[in-house]
Amino acid sequence: MRDDSFCQLKTALENEDYETAFRASHTLKGVFVEFKPDVPGQVISELTEVLRPGEANEQIGPLFDQAEMAYQTADSGDRRPAGKERTIMKSRDKVLIVDDSDINRSLLADMLAQDYELVEASTDWKRSRF
Repeated sequence: MRDDSFCQLKTALENEDYETAFRASHTLKGVFVEFKPDVPGQVISELTEVLRPGEANEQIGPLFDQAEMAYQTADSGDRRPAGKERTIMKSRDKVLIVDDSDINRSLLADMLAQDYELVEASTDWKRSRF
């Protein structure tokens, strides 16, 4: 997968930055749901909820270990020879990113901008960029 959310999650947890860890896990949860629905992403959802309060919790370590295994499983299925198109969409297809959170839209845009033409929207139509 072309996504650095897992690296951000790992770094944030190493630095005990639980707010950043929550944002990264929330984004990673969305990536699993949208792009890797065949990979067990339940552990990512559980980790996201444990991180939501923004503080240390004894469940974080074991859930992170399980999340790392799920991520590696998902990532290992995305090994393509150079020049091969992604199996999800053709290169430069248009992707609509809809979320009320500016940070979520920004993170997704950063992950997808290299491969896709992006359109962003929120439920606040005044902030939407078409």
